[in-house]
Amino acid sequence: MVYTDIFSPLVPADVELATELIKKHPKNVKDVVQFVQIDKLNPPRKQATKLVDMLRAGETEGLPVIDPKAYVLFYKNNELPLYKSIVNLKTKTVEITTEEEGLGPMQADFVEKLDKEVLELPQVKENIARLNLENKKFKHPTLGELGYNVISETWMYGNRGEPEDHLKPKAQIYFFIKLDHPESNHYALPLPFTVIVDYFTCEFIDMLYLAMDGDDSTPITPDRLNDWVIPEDIHKFEYYPDVRIDLEPELNLKPLTINQPEGVSFNVTNNNKVEWQGWEFYVQTNVREGFSLNNIYFKGRPLIWKYCLNDMIVPYSAKPMSTKPGEKHKNALASKMAFDVSEIGFGNTTFPLGSGCCLGYIKYFDGCKADIEGKPVVVKNQVCMHEVDNGVQCLHKNYRTENNKLVLRRRELILQTVATVANYEYIIQFILDQNGSITTEVRATGILSTTAIEPNTKTDHSTIVAPGVNAQYHQHLFSFRLDPRFDGDLNSVCYDDFVPLEDKEEDWLVGFKAKRTWLEKSGHIEQSPFTNRTYKFINENVINPVSMTPVGYKVEIPAHQLIMAGPNSQNIKRAKFATKQFWAYHAADDRNYVAGELTNQSKEDTGLAKWLEEDEKSGKSIRNAELSCNITLGLSHAPSTEQFPVMSMDKVEFAIIPVCFFWKNPALDLPIATAETNKIVCYEDIVAGKQSSCCSK
Repeated sequence: MVYTDIFSPLVPADVELATELIKKHPKNVKDVVQFVQIDKLNPPRKQATKLVDMLRAGETEGLPVIDPKAYVLFYKNNELPLYKSIVNLKTKTVEITTEEEGLGPMQADFVEKLDKEVLELPQVKENIARLNLENKKFKHPTLGELGYNVISETWMYGNRGEPEDHLKPKAQIYFFIKLDHPESNHYALPLPFTVIVDYFTCEFIDMLYLAMDGDDSTPITPDRLNDWVIPEDIHKFEYYPDVRIDLEPELNLKPLTINQPEGVSFNVTNNNKVEWQGWEFYVQTNVREGFSLNNIYFKGRPLIWKYCLNDMIVPYSAKPMSTKPGEKHKNALASKMAFDVSEIGFGNTTFPLGSGCCLGYIKYFDGCKADIEGKPVVVKNQVCMHEVDNGVQCLHKNYRTENNKLVLRRRELILQTVATVANYEYIIQFILDQNGSITTEVRATGILSTTAIEPNTKTDHSTIVAPGVNAQYHQHLFSFRLDPRFDGDLNSVCYDDFVPLEDKEEDWLVGFKAKRTWLEKSGHIEQSPFTNRTYKFINENVINPVSMTPVGYKVEIPAHQLIMAGPNSQNIKRAKFATKQFWAYHAADDRNYVAGELTNQSKEDTGLAKWLEEDEKSGKSIRNAELSCNITLGLSHAPSTEQFPVMSMDKVEFAIIPVCFFWKNPALDLPIATAETNKIVCYEDIVAGKQSSCCSK
């Protein structure tokens, strides 16, 4: 058993040590330190890969020494600047502290405080008073008479292109009406105003009224809030069973459970190294990305150094809105774009797994984060892992023989985390297959972000999903980080297109071939679905003895729409990754986050955009080099009425699949499946009360 602790996640003792060192540092002892994020620092790649290779080779002397380190983001005394410290957890020292330009991620304690204090602002109280909610009641058929109240929802401010946007700490807060019940669906009663406040103090900065005309042309005036009308049928759009007024339970759904009488087929060492069906990898939970898979091997061969969701954006569609003739528009929705990973953190917003989201025998991995005071908070069940059966892996019957059939079933190992980011839930799955492939699947569910709209109004850039409730068109663009190490540290990237053979015109033209193009410099590859374009990772130093071609893996991903914002928009300037589907560039230890480390109110992309400029200046080829890659998954979302009040999930996925990496099918050693081994029971036997097998029929 080869094991290293360089991929171990943070534990409470690490967080306690880091916060103690920061608080007791001479430069901080007189200050009130407010912790924003504490997370594990990635180990240096060259040293770490050398260490792993030496351990696998059985070497015990001269091993690289890699101290575990954490980064700490914090404010002092409720004001800028943001500080970043690197803490050595082994030597128990603060190695360096720097002042950062910009804001840190949204911190849960700050957000909770803003949601409460904003309701006490005079400008907000005035608008709430206009609604006349104290004289409005709803007679619930089972809960009795319920009143209404107003709640707030704090969002990141974004960036509107103003010169100082990235330097003034702001939050944008939306408002909703809800029934006086904790599980009432407030997204069914949005209000058409929002306020901008100081992120630290909740000091009032601006009040913005939204348009309700369906064309985003004219904002409402405050008088429109007077004696606010609650649509008669709106309470049909509750989702929680206790609050629904039209609940008709489905009574004919029989239980479906997973039984593994001999236990699971995976093994976990030291709570983070996993071995399963030829796969070996480390699971590392973290605050920002949720979790990552590290040092991935299959059948004893290296594939990927680190694999994770690296960042994502959710830009919303909005038209310019005029306020006064000649005045610059102030549409609060035009800057509505969330970086849900880097501005918030999937480990900060983990949905508690174990609540019915998985079936069967489950292994859970806990995470650890810090609160505003630096106290460790254990995130139970941040990641789950389980096996599933996904139908047939291989099947063949020799038509020349009667009885012998080859049926191999497809067993998969799923690692999953779920993040609740305000209204949305994101389910991230890495799915490992016995044939050496990895599928990355994203499922989006939860509740649509809504705005108010006038009755009987239509719109071409949003959908009315309930009376007076509007859901903007928007996009979800996910960037997955993959550090290729296919059969070694030096890899190349190319793409293959199917093109016709260059035959003579008078010939009967039916032939086609694959045309290969190498990516020579850091950059992107364009989508080309009509040439069946396929992105590939190739190790030019290792030749497959059967195909006589270099070994590789391909990325199987459908063509999809990327970011719709214009080239001069702040959305594009802040998130270059969202403009293309596939990126490759030189790896470096300080190149960790595709849109930059600090994206909250960022004015520009300090990640990929900067790295490409650096690589362009260096002129170095990325052929046969140590690489990092980012793959963009896109989901353009035009909401529908079927997706309210809670969405059935939307799914997008891609896979990395071996291409002439193995000399034959690596799944052939699986046991042949039969009716007996699969414990099949026929429907007729179930109806008759029998449990006999169908195998004899």
